[in-house]
Amino acid sequence: MALNYIGLVYDSISQPQKALKYYNQALPISRKLGDRLGEAGTLNNICLAYNNISQPQEALKYYNQA
Repeated sequence: MALNYIGLVYDSISQPQKALKYYNQALPISRKLGDRLGEAGTLNNICLAYNNISQPQEALKYYNQA
């Protein structure tokens, strides 16, 4: 999904807050489409972004969903 990839680009240039914006747009779309693989990938990306901004508890919440 394109939104997830845009988030990855922002993550790769050290802008995890912007990445989260796109991941959080991608997640409900994956869920609505029943795309379990896309959902898991987006959840994992959200986890990584939260780790990058030193929010391990928030990351753990998403890891458990993934």
